[in-house]
Amino acid sequence: MLLAKAVIGTIGLLLFFTIFKINIGNFLIVANLVYLVKPENFYYDGLIILAWGIFFISHNDILNLKNFEFPYKKLYLTLFIFAVIGFIKSRYFADGIKYFTNEFIFPFSLVLIIYNSKISDAAAKKVYISLVSVSFIVAVIGILLALAHPQERIGSTWVTAMTINAFYLICFYIAIGLYFDSKKKFLRVLYIIMAFVIFLGLLFTYTRMALLGVIFGLGLASLKIKILRKYFIGFVFLGILMIPQTLMSRFSLGMFKDVSMIIRYIVWVKSIHLIVAHPLTGIGFQTFKYINVMPEQLQFLYAEHSHNVYLRLALEVGVVGMISYVLIIYNVLKKYLKAFGNNMMDFFVFVAILSTMFTCLTDVFIIQTPISFLFWTIIGLMFNKLRNNNKKYI
Repeated sequence: MLLAKAVIGTIGLLLFFTIFKINIGNFLIVANLVYLVKPENFYYDGLIILAWGIFFISHNDILNLKNFEFPYKKLYLTLFIFAVIGFIKSRYFADGIKYFTNEFIFPFSLVLIIYNSKISDAAAKKVYISLVSVSFIVAVIGILLALAHPQERIGSTWVTAMTINAFYLICFYIAIGLYFDSKKKFLRVLYIIMAFVIFLGLLFTYTRMALLGVIFGLGLASLKIKILRKYFIGFVFLGILMIPQTLMSRFSLGMFKDVSMIIRYIVWVKSIHLIVAHPLTGIGFQTFKYINVMPEQLQFLYAEHSHNVYLRLALEVGVVGMISYVLIIYNVLKKYLKAFGNNMMDFFVFVAILSTMFTCLTDVFIIQTPISFLFWTIIGLMFNKLRNNNKKYI
């Protein structure tokens, strides 16, 4: 079945590029279709290989080093060194290669490829439109499945609800950005409907932190945009009215009744102790799941990772590696907000990334394969726009 999907996808890509020009902008548009189906790691590995191929095909002058640039070389070099150490320390090759890809190959490849490609604002907007359209379809399916199975956490076509809420969160803010960016009333109505449906899809993942991510981002945006304050109040009000009973029951649990909160507390404490013991190089990718041994009677409190992306990065690649990773993101967000914060589309792209970083306080979305690919694609588009507008930030 997986092979059949891969073959169909490959044929679809070939047909697409037979009709449309071969370039990275068009590649990113069609690559968004992968989010329609259950994420499999090799889909994204294949997309990275394909992206490199398209990049070299569409850049005949790539060997001319004057036309080839890369931002934050020292930070990326530092991240590479500690990611290699994390890979070497991994107990199993499959674990090591998966998270080396998610935590270095995707951040390196997508930024390098997109940064050095010619992508206009119009082309970038098409990428965002295709992404929101895919998210809308996935959300509709997810809502219908949730209504049909009210006691289960089904993540639409992704099956699991544990990661898809980050996908919804990113697309929700981009849909709002498209709403503010559009001049035609029909499109504005369409995008706000899409945003609300995506919001409902997120609600039906029954994930509290994702909902807090919506509140965090809309609250942040409302400080800047007066008109958004009424939308913020409206979304919060409708959200409270439409919160599924399953999610409401999770909110109502106390600290010592909600097992998920207890699990997080335990793994945070264990992670901090291990980071203190191995601050420089960490313990290796995905090693914590083998170290976190629980007594038989407490197996229900077991977790295979730190449930906090910053703790997990520090634990797996060391504190220096974690700081390098975060600084790359921080620097581009800071410069992007300063350069384009007054443009509504760009501002909500910024809010999408920052809100996702906020939700990573209790999970590891941005180093999970599908979200890592999406997250660094958007970071790459931010880098590209800064370069195209001659904004110095390196």
